[in-house]
Amino acid sequence: MSLFSPLFIGFSVLFVLLFRLYSGYAWRASVMLAANILFVSGFFTSLAGAMPLIGFLLLGYLAILSVQALPHRALSWTWVVVFVGLFAWLQGYSLISFVPSLPTAISTIGLSYVLFRILHMIFDAREETLPDRVNFVDYLNYTTNFLAFVSGPIDRFQTFKANFMTPLPADTLSVRAALGRVTVGYGKVLILSASALYIFDNIAPQLLGPEGVAGSKLIVFYCIAAASYTFYLYMNFGGYMDIVIGIGRLAGLALPENFNKPFASRGMIEFWSRWHMTLSNWFKQYAFIPILQTLMMRWPSAGAAPIIGIFTYFVVFMVLGIWHGSTPIFVVYGFALGLGVSLNKMWQVLLTAQLGHKRFRELSANRLYTYAARGLTIGYFTIALTAFWFDLNEVGALTERIHLTGWVLALGLLSVGWAIIAVGLDLLTKRVPWPLTWHTAPAGLAFGTMAGILYTCLTAQTILNKGAGFVYAAF
Repeated sequence: MSLFSPLFIGFSVLFVLLFRLYSGYAWRASVMLAANILFVSGFFTSLAGAMPLIGFLLLGYLAILSVQALPHRALSWTWVVVFVGLFAWLQGYSLISFVPSLPTAISTIGLSYVLFRILHMIFDAREETLPDRVNFVDYLNYTTNFLAFVSGPIDRFQTFKANFMTPLPADTLSVRAALGRVTVGYGKVLILSASALYIFDNIAPQLLGPEGVAGSKLIVFYCIAAASYTFYLYMNFGGYMDIVIGIGRLAGLALPENFNKPFASRGMIEFWSRWHMTLSNWFKQYAFIPILQTLMMRWPSAGAAPIIGIFTYFVVFMVLGIWHGSTPIFVVYGFALGLGVSLNKMWQVLLTAQLGHKRFRELSANRLYTYAARGLTIGYFTIALTAFWFDLNEVGALTERIHLTGWVLALGLLSVGWAIIAVGLDLLTKRVPWPLTWHTAPAGLAFGTMAGILYTCLTAQTILNKGAGFVYAAF
């Protein structure tokens, strides 16, 4: 069921009305479970195709109960290995292509986020921070929540359960704000994201085609394609989050935020605290901190601490990158992410050692340094995202045409371009303040604006016929 179809809109309206109809826990849990089953079943053409997901979920519940009963490190890590192995097999990772695949076609949409939720519950069960006994219906509602099933955001079970027990109030202003957020989400996806995708689809084929561009023009065209894809991805993913978070708030469910102005980031470490925040927070809590603590206990030296930190950043973000896809290009993507954050950390360590903490903070606050850092951060990420739209052979073919110097020039052009955009946006927001929000704007203005955005969405779809899909559903 596409989030951008009339069927999903009607489905969501019915869910919100039924969920709000009675305040009893049993009623809300039943409505949520029915909605989750209906939504998830839409991704499968047969019961046989759904059996791997069903088995994955049942095995996950068994794993959580077993670790709650026997919270030993060996048992929890055994389950982690089992689930990561199952996930890699079901996703068809090329690294384990020697393992026979399933004889029937299955949909793996949402499986990554189910994995994160199950692993989190296993870790927390070992730490004995889960409720005494996890209710099976609560477990299913948490792992298959239709609002977050396709691509997050990733919530913790404890937070989800607490919010489920005491939904947000449904006063007029909060409902208006939620409707506004859903509308803006559709505008991001169907207008802004679709426009960027239109540009990308017209530029990208010229990079490698037999009659494509060459020389310096090729580098410029690559930068336009890469920048438009990055903008497309952000508006598509960010718009999706606005839609599901808004629908959740209409029902009284507070999903965690997933973005916080990522284009204002001054380094790759800061970027991942702003982009896909629930994913990076998950890796921070369940991968980065445990690995860092283990290595620090093994080598408890103040001199080794920076090196251990840099190494841990590289390993964790390498894994995070590989998680995005099962083909070899995502190993390159993981290496790019790991290299980016580890170089960022190394830069911080070296500059702090040279300048001292006070002078480093003063430098970081310098306006020219800030915009240069912002441009370089987004420029680097833009190039790394090439893995999302070119496979390994295509990247190799492009490299043969532009060489290493071409990649360096592209990074420079993209960095300067993003820095100029950052300056322009900051000047615009300072000169054109907009204090009105969906809460404070007059009702006529608020609903009129929503109607205008939705009308523009329909017009854009008619003209462009782009953007109705959700890009992150593929990961």
